[in-house]
Amino acid sequence: MEDIDKNVIEPKNQKIYIMLSYTGTIPSKIIKWRTGNKFSHTSISLDDNLDNMYSFARKGIYNPLNAGFIKEDIRNGVFKRKPKTEIAVFGLDVTTEQYNGISKVIDEFVSIKNKVKYNFMALSTMIFFEYKKEVTNKYFCSGFVATVLKTNNINLFNKDSCIVFPQDFYEPLKNTGELIYEGNILSYPKYNLSKEIITEENIEENYIPTENIYQEIV
Repeated sequence: MEDIDKNVIEPKNQKIYIMLSYTGTIPSKIIKWRTGNKFSHTSISLDDNLDNMYSFARKGIYNPLNAGFIKEDIRNGVFKRKPKTEIAVFGLDVTTEQYNGISKVIDEFVSIKNKVKYNFMALSTMIFFEYKKEVTNKYFCSGFVATVLKTNNINLFNKDSCIVFPQDFYEPLKNTGELIYEGNILSYPKYNLSKEIITEENIEENYIPTENIYQEIV
């Protein structure tokens, strides 16, 4: 039997997905005003249906101060309330080991979701004072996604995860990954609209509150 060459690079035969978004909520408008960036939120998913995305954001529909680790779905929550949301969806090729590692990290966050907190202080100081500081068990959306990637040897940035903004993902992902879609959220190819088109006028009557719907803070 031939020896296995340990220097052989493992093929990247798996894919993960990262979605950048701008919903037009008040927090997102503040970030856009202060930074000039197009996108203000980051989510990570293991499939391109984007109905199982993960991030740090608001845990309900209306209160941005009640925030933490969440599971997101582009068809519900704040995204459903904001049909004018702009998104950019990227696919990134990864090895099987990296894919499994990312899945494991996400599972670990799910298991400790009540122990990890949203890092309001870090986000505020970054936006207004360009201050950085790593804080244990506290994250915001882009810092969380950057941490998940970095933990699995996917290094898109030459800076600490705690100072990565959502917009910072755009160029590295465009250069190393695949820009699958950019535009209005309702036109995403796998959005699967219901028979009744959702608009700003009828969004409230179409929205059904549920304790399990969690969405983003920015």
